[in-house]
Amino acid sequence: SAVPSGESARRRLWGGLLRAGVTIYRYAAEVLHEKTFIFDRRVTVVGSSNLDPRSFRLNYELSVVVADESFAEPVVSWHQHDLEHSEVYTLHAWRARPLWQKVVDWFWALWRRQL
Repeated sequence: SAVPSGESARRRLWGGLLRAGVTIYRYAAEVLHEKTFIFDRRVTVVGSSNLDPRSFRLNYELSVVVADESFAEPVVSWHQHDLEHSEVYTLHAWRARPLWQKVVDWFWALWRRQL
């Protein structure tokens, strides 16, 4: 199946993240567009905006910050549920991508600021 260009552009960067010790989870059930950040189980940021210059300058996206433990609690539970239905993407899997996928990832990474 065809991989969206945005995913290819992002995947190109995963090697550096994985080498630095970041754990990447791939949610298998469906596509999630929301971005959720939870700080110390007290402050929650929920929205659709990406943390990049294009999203802040050109896209009409929104994120909401809520500083309330009672709001954060179910968000933490939903996040844990999502992780349980995700698979960990490893550095070995990233390195073992087929050559065609590495080329596609490289190509779309050239355009990632526009995606």
